[in-house]
Amino acid sequence: MTATAREIYPTSNLFEYSKTAYYTDCFAIESTNLDVPIEEIYARIFSATPKWFDALMTLCNKIVGLFGLKSTVDLSNSLTPFETAKKKFNMKTVSSPNKMMDFFVVEALIDNEIILVIKDTHLDLKISILRTDIDLVNGTSTIAVSDVIHTHNLLGKIYLFFILPMHKLIVKKMLNDAKLGGDI
Repeated sequence: MTATAREIYPTSNLFEYSKTAYYTDCFAIESTNLDVPIEEIYARIFSATPKWFDALMTLCNKIVGLFGLKSTVDLSNSLTPFETAKKKFNMKTVSSPNKMMDFFVVEALIDNEIILVIKDTHLDLKISILRTDIDLVNGTSTIAVSDVIHTHNLLGKIYLFFILPMHKLIVKKMLNDAKLGGDI
């Protein structure tokens, strides 16, 4: 099974927030790891970025800096993009709300959902990693990665114009790679 696009799940804590968003998306894939905490599912998905994506993020960081936007390096306190996710995952350092995970703030951590946030003057991004459709008999569930973006100005919309085509590809690829590697 591969990741597919779908609507944000009504059971997600982002569902209501998504109704007024400038942009939303959701990609879902079947999982057989019911006993893995949702924050570790996040780390497993986001630590498997392909090399071409890392190169694009480096280029993107340089470009956004020219326009006064925060780069992922700025947001992660000068760490390189996804650096902390590539280290061995340690739940003790990220298991409570309002802690940093990579360049995200953990807004909420519920048994089967983690909400991660980036807020700046141009846009607000909230990401949900949700475990849903849990089937204990078959030992399966669905892992859904949802993005909800509210823009604050034209610069935020211009930024998204260039980023969103690649964003859709990378989220699907990361979900598919994590599934193929047995991580989710």
